[in-house]
Amino acid sequence: MIQFSISTFGTGLTDAANSAIAAASDVDVMIASSATTMAATDNILVLTTAYANTADMLADISTGASKVTFGTAIAAGDDHNMVVVWSDGNDSYVSLINGSASALGSMSDFSQMTGTTISTLVQLAGVSAGRLAAANFDFV
Repeated sequence: MIQFSISTFGTGLTDAANSAIAAASDVDVMIASSATTMAATDNILVLTTAYANTADMLADISTGASKVTFGTAIAAGDDHNMVVVWSDGNDSYVSLINGSASALGSMSDFSQMTGTTISTLVQLAGVSAGRLAAANFDFV
């Protein structure tokens, strides 16, 4: 199980509607293999496409074939921090994707965000609904 300590993240983790995730919140995983729109309650995005690195993953979900949009735009003046799980085909990675709408205007997708990998899941090749699901995550 992958546990996220909410207090570790300075401005907190948020869901797709930019609502803060509290400890013991329900995990709501969005599995994405192509372009999609996240529901407001989705708080972990799991990508099934393999990427060479964090920059390639972010580019694809920002403007590429697997573009992911938020069901509710992030308002100007708000920061957004979301967990994204992805793979390079050999290992899988847990990344924190964040952006500041205060500096960039409102956000409806990941195009104005940056990413930092916070964990590597060695030899977990390709993430999918059958391999990583809500039961594999917890907010504490």
